[in-house]
Amino acid sequence: MELEEENWFEWIANESADEQMDNEEEPMLQKKAKKQDKVRDRLFGSKQDKQRQKEAATKASTKEEEEQDVEVNEDNFFEAEHQIDETNSWRELGLHTLLVRTLMSDPLNFYEPTPVQARTIPVAMKGRDVCVSAETGSGKTAAFGLPILHRLMVSDRSRPAIRAVIISPTRELAVQTVDMLTALATKIVPVARICLIVGGRNDHDKQRAELNTLPDVIVATPARLIDHVTNQRGGALDLGTVEVLVLDEADRVLKIDFLDQILEITRALPRVHQTMLFSATMTEQVSALMEVMRKPVRIRAEWDSRLVVAKRLQQEFIRIRVETPQYRQAVVHALLTHSFASNTAIVFLPTKKEVHETKVLLEVLGHDCVELQGDLNQTDRLHNLSKFREGHTRLILCTDVAARGLDIPSVDVVINYSVPQSIETYVHRVGRTARAKRTGRSVTLFGESDPRTVIKKLMGLGSKDIPAKQRKIATDAMQSSIEAVKGAADAVKEALLSEEIDKEIGVADKMAEKATRVAKKGVDLGESKSWFMSKAKRQQLNELQRKIRKGDLTEREAFKLMKAGPTAKIPMTEEDKEKADTKRAVRSAKKVAREAKLASLNDPDRETRGRMVGGTRYSSGAKQMKRIGDIAMPTAQDIDHLAKKMAGREKIKRKKGLRRHTKRH
Repeated sequence: MELEEENWFEWIANESADEQMDNEEEPMLQKKAKKQDKVRDRLFGSKQDKQRQKEAATKASTKEEEEQDVEVNEDNFFEAEHQIDETNSWRELGLHTLLVRTLMSDPLNFYEPTPVQARTIPVAMKGRDVCVSAETGSGKTAAFGLPILHRLMVSDRSRPAIRAVIISPTRELAVQTVDMLTALATKIVPVARICLIVGGRNDHDKQRAELNTLPDVIVATPARLIDHVTNQRGGALDLGTVEVLVLDEADRVLKIDFLDQILEITRALPRVHQTMLFSATMTEQVSALMEVMRKPVRIRAEWDSRLVVAKRLQQEFIRIRVETPQYRQAVVHALLTHSFASNTAIVFLPTKKEVHETKVLLEVLGHDCVELQGDLNQTDRLHNLSKFREGHTRLILCTDVAARGLDIPSVDVVINYSVPQSIETYVHRVGRTARAKRTGRSVTLFGESDPRTVIKKLMGLGSKDIPAKQRKIATDAMQSSIEAVKGAADAVKEALLSEEIDKEIGVADKMAEKATRVAKKGVDLGESKSWFMSKAKRQQLNELQRKIRKGDLTEREAFKLMKAGPTAKIPMTEEDKEKADTKRAVRSAKKVAREAKLASLNDPDRETRGRMVGGTRYSSGAKQMKRIGDIAMPTAQDIDHLAKKMAGREKIKRKKGLRRHTKRH
C-alpha cells in the first residue's frame, strides 16, 4: 500500500507526540527531524527535486505557448485567401494603353495574360504586398514587371529617383529579368532606365556611375547591392526613395544564407514600401516573411499543392546499380547518343568539379557542349548560356546555378545526374522544360543508397494523366558506352592536366601585372572593404549551414539561433564533440612538448640522450629525433601519439561526467 504524503507526516507527528521529551532534549529533536527529512526525501523526493520539476513544467508550458503563438501568427499572417476573378484581356487588368500595345505586338506577341498574371497584377497595382506561388514558366517576371512599369508611367518622374529594386539569387536570372523588363518598357516615355547590378564583372566603377544617375529600376544580386550601399568612397547609395521591393525566387533568397543580406537591404529602404515575393515553390517560412512583409495577399496559380511540376512533363527514372562516377557518365553518354541524339538537353550535376570533368569527357567522346558553373567568370557564363539559348549547341552541363528562373526556350530534356538534395530543387530543375504549355521530359538517375521514400515523392509530383515511369537502357548500348568512357580516360586526364597548367600560368601573369601597376603607382590599388556582418556572425552562419546540410538542424531552428546572435549556443552532435576533444588533445600535446623543450633549455645538466618529453623517453637516433644543436625534439609522430592518448582521456572524462550526471538525476 502506498502512503500519501499528508498521512505520512501525520503519522510522524503522532509518533513524536507520544514520546515524552523535555526542552533539554532539543539536540535529540533535531536529529529526529533530520531523520524524518531523509525518510520523506526517499519516499517523495527532496525539495530541490520538486523545484526542478516545477521549473521544467514551467519551461514546457512556456514552450507550448510559444508554439501556439507561432501557429496563430502563421494563421493570421496572410490576408484571408480569396478567389480572384481571372480575365483573358490585358485591358481589363487596368494596365496603361502603351503597355498593352507593347505586349500584343512584335516581338512579344502576348495576346492574353497567364493565370498568375491575371491574379497578381490587379492586387499589385493597388500597392498591396503579395506572396505569389506558381509553376515554372507561368510568366512570373511579367507579373511583377508590368505593375512596376505601370506605376512609372502614371507617376511624376520629373525628378530622378530609384523607385523599384528587384533582387535575384543568381546573376543569370538578374540578366534575364533586365532583358524582359527592357522589352516591356520599349514604348514608355520618358524611357524607363533599368540598371543591372551583379558581381563577377570588371565594371564596378561603371555600375557606380550608372547608379549615380538614379535609374528608375535596379535589378541586383544581394551581395553586390550591399557592396554599393556600404563601400563607396563617393558616398553610400541612397535607397530612401524606393517604392517597390521584389524578391524573385523568394524561397531561395529567404534561406538562411541570404536572409541577413535581404534584411540589411530592407533596413536601407523607406519604412513604407510595397513588397512582392515570387517563386515556384513557396515554402512556409513565415518567421522570415514577417521580417519583410505586412499582411500580404497570398496568390497561388496552383491551388492544390505548393510543390508541383509542369502538367505536360513526362518524368522518367533510371536505377543505377553500380555506384561509380564512370558508370553514371556512361549512362549519360548512352542517353545523349541513343535516346536523345537530336534533342536539346540540360544535364544537372551536384558539384562544379563534376560538371567540368563530365564536360571534358563528353567533348572527347564527340559531343558539342558547354558548361555553366560558379568557377567560370561572368563573361564566360553569359556567353555559354546565350550560345545554348540561341541554338548553337544542343547540350549544356550545369550546377543548380541554372536551376532557378532561367527561361530557355525549346529545352526537350532535363537529365539529373543524381537525385537532388531537396524536392524544391528537383521542381526547379525539371522546370527548365515543359514551359509555357510545351511538352518536356525529365530523366533522373538514382542509386541504391537513395531513399525509396524520396523517389516515390518525386514520382508523385507529376500529373495523374502522365504518370512517372522507369526507363531502361539497352544492354548493347550500355556496354558500348562503358567501353567508350574507359577508352577516353587517358585523354580526359591529359586535357585536365593541361588546363591546370594554363590556369597556374594565368594566375602568375595576373600577379605580375598587379605588381607592375603597384610599382608604377607606388601603392596597392586594392581598396579595403567592410561587410555588414561581423566575423563571429559569419562563423555562426557557416556553422548553421553545415548543420542544415547534415540534417542536424531545421531551417526554423537555425533562423531562431541567427536571431539570437553570435553568442547563441549551437547544439553539438557526438561527432562535433569528438572533433572538439581531438583538437583539445592536440593543443594539450603541443603545449606539453613546448614545456618539455623549455625545461630542457633551462636545465644546465641536460643530456642529449634518453630525454623525457611529456612522460615519454626519447632516444637520440637521427631517424626518431629532430636535433637543434644538442637539444632532442619530439617528432610529428610523437605528438600525434600523445594527442591520441589525450583524446582518449578526454573521451573517458566526458563519459564519466555523463554517468555522474545520470546518477545524480
